[in-house]
Amino acid sequence: MCTTRAQTYHLRNRLIRKIEGRCPEFASIRLAGRLRPRLSLDGKVIVSLKICPAKRYGNAVVWDLSNRPPENDRITVVCRCQPESSRIHSMYVMPKREWKTFYRFKGEPRWLKEGVQLNNFSELSRVVRSLIVHDSGTESTRAIAVA
Repeated sequence: MCTTRAQTYHLRNRLIRKIEGRCPEFASIRLAGRLRPRLSLDGKVIVSLKICPAKRYGNAVVWDLSNRPPENDRITVVCRCQPESSRIHSMYVMPKREWKTFYRFKGEPRWLKEGVQLNNFSELSRVVRSLIVHDSGTESTRAIAVA
């Protein structure tokens, strides 16, 4: 169960080790001045990993997503935990976006649908690469529009 920062930190590290084991193109890195490890794809693209602890309120499951400090410039893997467990309920690879500092949500909010749901870690590198291509296409379109 992810009820403390330490438990969330350990779960993040465990997930990163699993990803590194299944996807050799990813490596764990630590950025200067940052406590949480990130993933690096091919040593070029930094991918953040966000853990969303779950709480049960009556019949509803509610997830919390903290974005402190904000990481708007990175592709992010959002991992939703199962209630009363450190197991993963679902994972989404989110494109670069403007994140608020805190989300509390249930179900499938509209912003979560901007991402690509992963069925397993073996899909991660393919999905991240597709978001990079999509992102660079969007940026080049913006550059052409400005010019």
